[in-house]
Amino acid sequence: FSNGALTAAQVAADYPQLVRAVVLEDASWREPSGQSSQFARPQMAEQGGEPWPGYTAWRDSWIAWHRALRTQSFAERAASSDQFLPPGTSDWPEEELMTHLEAQAQFNLAVLDVVPPIPAPSPWRGTVERIECPILLLTGDTSRGAGISQQEAEKIAAAWKHGRLVTFENASHFMHHERHGEQFDQFIDIVKAFLNEV
Repeated sequence: FSNGALTAAQVAADYPQLVRAVVLEDASWREPSGQSSQFARPQMAEQGGEPWPGYTAWRDSWIAWHRALRTQSFAERAASSDQFLPPGTSDWPEEELMTHLEAQAQFNLAVLDVVPPIPAPSPWRGTVERIECPILLLTGDTSRGAGISQQEAEKIAAAWKHGRLVTFENASHFMHHERHGEQFDQFIDIVKAFLNEV
């Protein structure tokens, strides 16, 4: 899922003998776009070194939020988290929201000492073209925060050797959290069917 899907794809590309199939849920992939990228250095320089105006203040508050979560009850976490929660969380079952906030509370902030202030989207082509095993790519709706547009997903599908693309309309980047009941069963059935075929 997300950046984890990037890791899974890289392992599949680098160690094909270890991977029978790979399931990628809304990987944070982009086609390289040169200096037009929102992450290009010239634009950051124009904005005072920030990826977007107000980024530093937002990042400081995001770090403070993570630190506060460690000592808060679930009710306190839910009340303090609105501005940091992904789209669609108001529709999540309470158990899903509790799990998500607990994961955020356990996030090791020391990671921020060794990663860029904001990671640039990862180019996909070189990785996808080296993956020998079947790929299942699950995507959602970019208007609700999904990371891969339908056009980009179709380009990825055209570049792989073996794969299947499934788009969940109206699903956000966190599609596995917000799908429940029959929707979740459908999600799992798609994954199981893919794995049973390989």
